[in-house]
Amino acid sequence: MDFDLTPEQLSVRKLAKDFADKEIAPGARERDRNETFPKDILAKMAPLGLLGGPVPEKYGGIGLDYLSHALVTEEIGRADSSVRTTLSVQISLVELTILKFGTEEQKQRWLPRLCKGELIGCFGLTEPEVGSDATKLRASARRESDGWVLRGRKMWISNGSVSNLALVFAQADPTEGHKGITAFVLERATQNYGSQALHGKLGLRSSDSSELILEDVCVPDKNRLGEVGDGFKIAMTALDSGRYSVAAGAVGVAAGMAMRSLSAATRPTGSLVRARDTAEGLGEIVWAALNPAPETPLNVEIGPHRRYGIVRQRLADYKQVKDALGGTVNDVVLTVVSGALARWLHSRGVRTE
Repeated sequence: MDFDLTPEQLSVRKLAKDFADKEIAPGARERDRNETFPKDILAKMAPLGLLGGPVPEKYGGIGLDYLSHALVTEEIGRADSSVRTTLSVQISLVELTILKFGTEEQKQRWLPRLCKGELIGCFGLTEPEVGSDATKLRASARRESDGWVLRGRKMWISNGSVSNLALVFAQADPTEGHKGITAFVLERATQNYGSQALHGKLGLRSSDSSELILEDVCVPDKNRLGEVGDGFKIAMTALDSGRYSVAAGAVGVAAGMAMRSLSAATRPTGSLVRARDTAEGLGEIVWAALNPAPETPLNVEIGPHRRYGIVRQRLADYKQVKDALGGTVNDVVLTVVSGALARWLHSRGVRTE
């Protein structure tokens, strides 16, 4: 099996990396400090196709395969996880859900505008009193003539206050339990849902989090996504799609954190003590990657010596490490980093001699 990236995938990754380095990373700290939603960045991403990567071209996307979609999300996450959050909601939770469950008319109506950034979407599932157990939704959908009347509240909705399209889930038949939950697509211009932005978050401050307010919002039946009662299935499928992009973004966060740590530790004004402390943090990343259950010691039978050797070799060969050191590997710093990793592994019962 060939795990190498194709030329097309390498090109997509370079496009995303160059954009992230030039347009996203420089202002990330300031946006986070001021809770500034990255609308200007989204406007620049749209012409490159980055707001609709895996959506087929006939619906306004650029038809990326899912590995390429992950590579884009990883690079965006490396530069600013707030922008990645916005992107994950727009693409994974909204666009791909409409693509999978929408009628042809619905796909043609909404997907091109979402991919162009003309519409910013949000995903209205969580409620003030309903979190991880989505079977207990309290928002209601009452059938009325040729449409529905939605009433309720949604909470912690990413993109909520900046959105002009909302994929919302409501209970259409309480007697059916979760099989009564139904999905609807609301356009704020015609189905005027309300919103209230939430401020003072500890992280992802540049991404928008909001309460959605549904006060007898009238929704035509043509805006229902899927069949009546399919909402729970649709929501769970959407969340699976969202987890894929969140995971890819988390890889980018870890990579960015490791490179910033190495860069800080190897500046001319830095000290070997700083390099040692940085290596301790990198050790946590290495440990999590090699041993997903941190409470379980590495098993001798699976070769801790070989694993440690691979870690050292990766430190020596990793091109980005060389770049951080000005193109040359500083033997003294690598010795300190390797030594710190060795001490860290020793503390967890793994011998490296």
